[in-house]
Amino acid sequence: MTDIRHIRTFIFDLDNTLYHPRTGLMDQMHTLIGLYIMRFMGVDAAMADQIRRRYWQKYGTTMAGLVAEHGVDPHQFMEFVHNIDLSEVNPCARTRELLAALPGRRVIFTNADHRHAERMLTHLGIADLFEEVYDVTRVGFTPKPALQSYEKVLGWLGEEGQHCAMLEDSLENLRPAHALGMTTIWVTDAQEDHPFVHYRTPDVLTWLEGVSTHEHGNRTGHEPREDEDPQGRRHPA
Repeated sequence: MTDIRHIRTFIFDLDNTLYHPRTGLMDQMHTLIGLYIMRFMGVDAAMADQIRRRYWQKYGTTMAGLVAEHGVDPHQFMEFVHNIDLSEVNPCARTRELLAALPGRRVIFTNADHRHAERMLTHLGIADLFEEVYDVTRVGFTPKPALQSYEKVLGWLGEEGQHCAMLEDSLENLRPAHALGMTTIWVTDAQEDHPFVHYRTPDVLTWLEGVSTHEHGNRTGHEPREDEDPQGRRHPA
């Protein structure tokens, strides 16, 4: 359970973080990215998938690689790959309730563009709960995990990293957050530990429920689990 008493700002990733990966939305995006590469480069589906993965690993996003190496128009790319069906994603009233109860500012920091972010947040019924959306266009198409983009977000927030928590499904995107002093929460089903990850949670709702329980527990003599130290952090073993 995360100790949030020192946190003033909660920074949330969007895709596969504020909704569960099992919805398959990222599969839709990957298909559209592959189709874009096939059309742009004249390659088959297998080669397009290799290019997508290679650029994602090298640049943080496929888009960044296409822009850097091929001069692709990022706005056109974003519009194409985010033309997805949201019907498999269901709004959750409990998630909204617990997000609204977090004692601090809430913002989005996403490698998607603002149009997709607003569409998704509106679909989830939580758009009004976030003070700002820091999308990839706002950071000059320099996506996570580029450290300078995190520094820009902190600057716009007027906040120090030590007073921020970041929730993110992409492991590497938590490394710079940790380097800047943020509390890092990895949204994942993985069971592995990393020195730059403070907490793990299978989904945002589970984390929010834990925070709510922890806050009530602090007032009723809550004891940490066996795998937590008194500050709520998991032991590395």
